[in-house]
Amino acid sequence: MSSKVRSCNKCILDSNDDYQITFDINGICSYCEKFDKDYIFILNKTDEEKNRELNNLIEIIKSDGKGKKYDCICGISGGLDSSFLAAKAKEFGLRTLLVHFDNSWNSELAVKNVEQICKYTGFDLHTYVVNWEEFKDLQKAYIKSGVLDWEVPTDHALWAVILKKSKELNIKHILIGANYQTEGILPSTMRYDKADLKNIRDIHSKYGKLKKIRTFPVYKFWWHMYLKWFWGLKLDTLLYYMEYNKDQAKQYLVDVVGWRDYGGKHYESIFTRFYQGYVLNKKFGYDKRKAHLSSLICSGQISKKEAIEDLQNPMINSDVLQDDLQFFLKKMEFTADEFQQIMNQNPVPHLAFKSYSTFEYPLLKKILRLLVIAKKIIK
Repeated sequence: MSSKVRSCNKCILDSNDDYQITFDINGICSYCEKFDKDYIFILNKTDEEKNRELNNLIEIIKSDGKGKKYDCICGISGGLDSSFLAAKAKEFGLRTLLVHFDNSWNSELAVKNVEQICKYTGFDLHTYVVNWEEFKDLQKAYIKSGVLDWEVPTDHALWAVILKKSKELNIKHILIGANYQTEGILPSTMRYDKADLKNIRDIHSKYGKLKKIRTFPVYKFWWHMYLKWFWGLKLDTLLYYMEYNKDQAKQYLVDVVGWRDYGGKHYESIFTRFYQGYVLNKKFGYDKRKAHLSSLICSGQISKKEAIEDLQNPMINSDVLQDDLQFFLKKMEFTADEFQQIMNQNPVPHLAFKSYSTFEYPLLKKILRLLVIAKKIIK
């Protein structure tokens, strides 16, 4: 890493962090360039064009849902993105099944927000409540292992529950809250592949106490690929086609739905708030706000000056942090000394453990490439 820190002329990312970042001749970083390149198909369209495409997509979802109880599935956490998406699905007239994964870390506010969304939309809610003792063992394994992405177990399980429900009920459309406006920039060094079940199992086998976890929802990447490539599963990013402004979306939910703000991005979960607000920065050296604020800059929602000012605020209120720390230690059954030792240990890369990346992913890419070629030849 260079001793001279170089900052992007557009966003607030810089070379001081391990982002694998580069800059062009104008001083614009590779993440800003990728943001514009990846989402140019939306950025260059007029509001009329986006509305037309959104309406066409909604009609396709409704058409595919004919004769079924539901048109689509939407995962919901009580956070901003999923809550806004669910509320809009109601306005669009989509018969939606809401799916929630209860990993026992929900804040009281998150629970109330989910209740308010269900009340406003009238949608059915399917909640999967994980076996806490098993899930705790898996989370502790991640924490002890030294790997960066402590959110993998939750994110993997939620997607597993959604995929299972989709196949079980023959629902071929999943509404996802992913959006370039607020999260188009997220360096890969801040996260890990949520689908890597081999990595999950190897980490647990080495650091978990239980021999086997029986109730944790899982899916294998090839099953996901089968559903998307052959069964006809569609992942619908409706927020891409809307004017999705973070502050306006919050105000809409507060005024129309009775939703309440919980603070930082994804802070509806106590675990996530503690992890992103403290652990990720203290142990691994990342301030995830830099990526989120940079996304807002690139989507024109805030200025760079506003982002820099926002960055001066603490990631998490000191009183809240102390409460979260004590809650975390008690719930996870760590002593303060044990946890401090973990925090002092050097990080360990996810690829120090078994991974689909070493064989299965490359093989799948080759197979899919051949299928695409074969499809073109047949046509």
